[in-house]
Amino acid sequence: YKTWLEVFLRGGTNRQIKKKFRALGYQVQKIKRFQIGTGCMGELQSGESRVLTSEELKQIMTSS
Repeated sequence: YKTWLEVFLRGGTNRQIKKKFRALGYQVQKIKRFQIGTGCMGELQSGESRVLTSEELKQIMTSS
């Protein structure tokens, strides 16, 4: 039996989602990141990367 959940974090630490759900008695099998800050991941496949635009970099640096 599988349940899909959508989780929104404003700031996170390493493996935070897995740790929180494990504490509640649930096992997390897969996590997929859709967005970092205001930058959307778009059509990137697992393991792929792309160069950030100067505007994306500026947004990331000022949102901390």
